[in-house]
Amino acid sequence: MGTYSLEDITVKHDSWRESDRLQAMIDRRKTVKSAFILEARSLKEAGLDNLAHPLYRIAAREELALAELFRTAGRPADAAISLFSAASCLTEAEQYQKALPLLEEVRQRFPDAAALIAECADHPNRPLSENDPQVQALVALLLKKKVISPDEWTEALQTASSE
Repeated sequence: MGTYSLEDITVKHDSWRESDRLQAMIDRRKTVKSAFILEARSLKEAGLDNLAHPLYRIAAREELALAELFRTAGRPADAAISLFSAASCLTEAEQYQKALPLLEEVRQRFPDAAALIAECADHPNRPLSENDPQVQALVALLLKKKVISPDEWTEALQTASSE
C-alpha cells in the first residue's frame, strides 16, 4: 500500500469537489431544459406553436450550456448529444439558420443530421414575436412562476434580435 502526502490528498479532494460541482451544474441544466422541452411539446400538441417557439429557444440555450459543461467534464460524446438536441430544439422553434452550424458540427456522429441540414437550408429563421399577446401572456406566467427571470427574458430577446 502506497503512502500519500497531504498535498496528494488535498489535490484529489479538490478534484473530486470540482467534479461534484460540475455534475451538480449538469444535473440542474438537464432538469431545466427537460422542463422547457416538455412544456413546449405540450403547447405544440395543443396547436399553440407560437407559444412553444420561445420555450424551444430556451431549451436550446440550456442544451448549448450543457454541451459546454460536458466538454469541460471531458465528455465529448455527451457534448455532441447536447449539440444535436439544441439543433433539434432550434428547428422546432423555426430557427433553422441557427441550427445549421450545430448540425454541421455533429454530422459525422449523427447520420440523421443530414436530413435536418437539408431541411434547415431551405428555410429562414422565424422572427420572435415578442409583441404577440399570447407570447406576452406566456412570458408573464413564466416570470410569475419564476421559471425564468426578467433578465433571462431580456437576454433572450436581445440574443434573438441580434442574430
